[in-house]
Amino acid sequence: MSDEISEDELHQLIEAARTSRDAPIASAQESAQRAPISYDFRRPQQVNEDQARRMEGIHEPFARLIAATLSSNMRMVIDVDLAFCSQLVYSEF
Repeated sequence: MSDEISEDELHQLIEAARTSRDAPIASAQESAQRAPISYDFRRPQQVNEDQARRMEGIHEPFARLIAATLSSNMRMVIDVDLAFCSQLVYSEF
């Protein structure tokens, strides 16, 4: 099997790279043209338990990483813990 590609294959690869590179730009332009969605701060959409667990699962490793990074940079013991992960109404915040 040869490692060389023909000129036609090269042009096809370049064209495929151009179209894949331009695709996210087109979708970003389309999303900018859509109308904004209003958000009700008094009655927000509730986050279900599965989403809350996922958010907690994301933030716990982040807390460990930030504690390790700050400890190494500051050269002192720093403890970062996730206190709670719950949804609040804007007026309670």
